[in-house]
Amino acid sequence: MHNDPSHGLSQSFSKDATKPSLSGMSLNYVWINREKFKPAAEGALCGVPLHVLDKAIQNAAAYPDVKVNLWLDGDLLDEASIAMVASHLYIQGAHTIRLRNIRDIKDIRAHRALMDPERAIPRAPNALFHDEQAGRHGNIWGRVDLARLLAVRQALREGDTYAFYADFDIEDVSLNNPRLHRILDRHDMVFGTTSFDTPIFENSYFGFGRFAMAGYTLDRMIAGTACMVDKGHNGYDPYYQGILNYTYGKNLALQEAPLAVGMPVVTNRMGYRIPRNDLYTDLGINEP
Repeated sequence: MHNDPSHGLSQSFSKDATKPSLSGMSLNYVWINREKFKPAAEGALCGVPLHVLDKAIQNAAAYPDVKVNLWLDGDLLDEASIAMVASHLYIQGAHTIRLRNIRDIKDIRAHRALMDPERAIPRAPNALFHDEQAGRHGNIWGRVDLARLLAVRQALREGDTYAFYADFDIEDVSLNNPRLHRILDRHDMVFGTTSFDTPIFENSYFGFGRFAMAGYTLDRMIAGTACMVDKGHNGYDPYYQGILNYTYGKNLALQEAPLAVGMPVVTNRMGYRIPRNDLYTDLGINEP
């Protein structure tokens, strides 16, 4: 590994139209294992399920001018797993995706205790915000929520103009969508949504720029998430509150919030699982 993402504007857009500049943008993906990978115990060769990378590879190909970071937790994977991921990316032609170790981020090291899968954590009052296997695997959802925010802040600190995070199931990260760039020009940040009866804020897709208010909002989300993870919760509440605090602090109506409503990037419903690829299990690379 090397050291060191309103209705009425939902028209489909053409990638052949004039494209906004993607210079200086990064797209960040994060894979955190539930526990330390043990090949013999798992009955598989690779600790990263390769099928989850397919959409990331497609998005990297669709936006070749964007830097793409794939953050893995090097403390929870063996060298063979990392080598297999690197080989898979090479075979798929995903030469713009850079493998990164999340543990190389200074702020991740500062929160090392929270990132420990064996850490005993208190039982959260609401099971919705708690890993059901807590105690053995720590708070996996909390760890992921903290890591995704810290990965984006790290990318900004490395000089990226905008840093995006996306879950692996996002079909199209829409980085050349004119509406997205209008939101960024106005707010310097954007947040994904998923639809039930009305759009719901989602932390499966978001992006931040480098101006002061965006940095302040991101910093507050990170501080709040670390606090919630320490208590055994996930990080959704401070993420949600961060969006509300920015929106109401600017005296905006909620429909004026910097949300990716009406864009192709609208995320999958909660609980969605990426279909497995039988090829990887048949070859013994990943567990069934």
